[in-house]
Amino acid sequence: VFDIMNRGGLQAGGTGVLAVQRIRIIHAVIRLLMQRKFETSSRLAALSGVGRLEGDGLPINQAELLYTLMTFSHVVLRSFERFGCVLTPFEQESYVHTWNVVGALLGIRESLLPHDVEDARRTFDQLRAKYAGPTDAGVRLAAALGPYWQSHLPLVPHTIGLELLNHVTTELLDPTTCHWLKLDELPRLSSLADHLLTRLEHMRSQLLSGMFGDFSDTGRSAACRAMS
Repeated sequence: VFDIMNRGGLQAGGTGVLAVQRIRIIHAVIRLLMQRKFETSSRLAALSGVGRLEGDGLPINQAELLYTLMTFSHVVLRSFERFGCVLTPFEQESYVHTWNVVGALLGIRESLLPHDVEDARRTFDQLRAKYAGPTDAGVRLAAALGPYWQSHLPLVPHTIGLELLNHVTTELLDPTTCHWLKLDELPRLSSLADHLLTRLEHMRSQLLSGMFGDFSDTGRSAACRAMS
């Protein structure tokens, strides 16, 4: 993501282009392993010849690629909005266009890519309605999110860390998705966790005031946004 979004990342020979090309090669290798049986000592051997259920189509097919792309495109813009991060219409359209370029580099047919922000929303909703649902793998991945989240909050008690994770995920995901992933079983935000959030915000404000006290209001606002 950083390679793609860095300035010049999608120019010819840019870091973003190279990153996408690597991902496309990985997709091709996994697709080949799943469709055919190979004798290999690689840790990918478990994928060799596993096949697909009839009707699922090719592994990592166009629909799956497009649906995943929308989580980097539409879902990120949706999350910005839910977090109160306001983008101009031009910024939103530019963001969707950037990930359309990525989709084309990944091999997604141009006719499938969304035309604009609203089309990206419709595309995601249509794909989700057709393909999304609960899976054991999804539940396992969601369960692994807890310890990973907690590892970045070493000074926060374990229970409070899970409460904060629940708070963020329920803000970003719809209730059905949370239920599929069993994230709605995490403890709710307690008064103690809420107090901790308030204290952290107060500390951040004091830090910014100390660092940028001589700045104008506009300068402090810009610095705050950059650090956020």
